[in-house]
Amino acid sequence: MNNKGNIKSPVRLRDRKTVTRWNRRQRREDYAWLRLARWEFLCTFTFPQIVSDAQAIDVLKRFINHLERTLRCSVSLICSSEKRLSGCGRPACGRHFHLVMTCGISVSPTFIESLWTDMAGWPRADAGAKVDAYDPARNGVGYVLKLMDRSHDDWLFRNLHLVHPEIQAGPLNSRQRRNLRRHDKGRREYKD
Repeated sequence: MNNKGNIKSPVRLRDRKTVTRWNRRQRREDYAWLRLARWEFLCTFTFPQIVSDAQAIDVLKRFINHLERTLRCSVSLICSSEKRLSGCGRPACGRHFHLVMTCGISVSPTFIESLWTDMAGWPRADAGAKVDAYDPARNGVGYVLKLMDRSHDDWLFRNLHLVHPEIQAGPLNSRQRRNLRRHDKGRREYKD
């Protein structure tokens, strides 16, 4: 017996519109809240060759750890990992990352770009790193979080308590206190 005609969607169309409206409102609130942080860079990192999802995420984590070790400071960031399959007349797009980030000390965008290409491989014409100074008027946080509702993309939030004015850290252990002191010292030196 074929029951295909009798299968009902668990969410009615009217309910889907309500959920979508809620998602849009929640997304706007999330954007507004995350934009309060002191971001310095808007970054896009790509790969010169095809890499698996696990490889891409591993390279990103090693890159962030290497950046922190090199600069001797904490790096705060929001990162979205995107990948698009081909279809509907659109080409496929390999795994790549969009980030807004802040380093505890002054660093140039070209330094971050060169560090990424050293770790991910030297770029072709359409691959590599693009690091720009963050401009709050251009809504970089919105660009990074544009696909937040998609379940197949990965997200990484790191050290937001160092750059967001509304996050109150609870009791800190000695490592966290040391990171906060280093971050504050680097910020003071950067302003002077």
